[in-house]
Amino acid sequence: MLSDAVVRGNTLTRSAVCNERTGAACGTFGQCQGVSLVAHTSTSNVIIENNVIDETTGASNGCYGIHIAPGNAGTVESYADTVIRGNRIVNVGSNGIGLASCLYCTVEDNVIAWTNAPVFTVLGIAADADFRTAEDPYNTNLAVRNNAIYISGSNAYHRGIVVKSVGSGHRVLNNLVLFASNTSSAAKCFDTTGLTANSFAVFDYNLCYSDRTDHVVGYSSAYDNPAIAQSNGVDQHGVFGRDPQIDRPSAGNSYSMAVGPNNTLSPVRNAGHPTLSKKLGYRGAQNPDALGFIGAYPFHPVVTAPSSPRSN
Repeated sequence: MLSDAVVRGNTLTRSAVCNERTGAACGTFGQCQGVSLVAHTSTSNVIIENNVIDETTGASNGCYGIHIAPGNAGTVESYADTVIRGNRIVNVGSNGIGLASCLYCTVEDNVIAWTNAPVFTVLGIAADADFRTAEDPYNTNLAVRNNAIYISGSNAYHRGIVVKSVGSGHRVLNNLVLFASNTSSAAKCFDTTGLTANSFAVFDYNLCYSDRTDHVVGYSSAYDNPAIAQSNGVDQHGVFGRDPQIDRPSAGNSYSMAVGPNNTLSPVRNAGHPTLSKKLGYRGAQNPDALGFIGAYPFHPVVTAPSSPRSN
């Protein structure tokens, strides 16, 4: 078992690339085919933070960003107290961050972007029973908060955040899911299928928006629209149909999804959970506002990455 470890400050690209010299079968040579950062077997107290995963050069649907989930049938595997924080994940395959059998895990302050209009279905953050086998525990007490996710492409099955099927005590709050103007109106910001409001300690203060000219995108796979979600006790203080007024990620701005330094009107400001929000965001960015923020970036434009740990 891996325990008490930190994976910080790495740049990962062209993961498991298939090329002419490997002799392996693949659809396209030179294209990412595997998971950039993966943990199998079991771990505890592992921090994965401030890494950059960029597969803009080409990715198949099997090219994942970060995947913390069982991989060995017949062996009990679990991942306790894992923290996935402050990572930038760009143009990977079908899954930005995947979790299963994760106990008291935290996914926060991550920036996940698909700017290349992938033809396959993509999931920004996916916590699902599909990644585990029968002997492995269910996801329990997950915290998915203050992530910023941008998805382009017309696939109807794109999803921003998936916390579904299993587990309880989950907290999903202060996340921003933004779809590009070329998205399908059938895409969804969230998927909580199989869970009810009682499965969550908190599911609230999230923002869901698309840049389509009609600004229409589905709220979730479980609820047809925000009003139905709210009537069922989900995202009662969520923000829907309002432009977050943030940077649209691109290579030119290092895939930023930050609030502009002079923007006093963005609906992500002072809009986070009143008691469960943080003062720091993506890579240590400070929030000068009185209340919490939605998304990975607070209003403050300065981002400082924490230094690596040193012994005294």
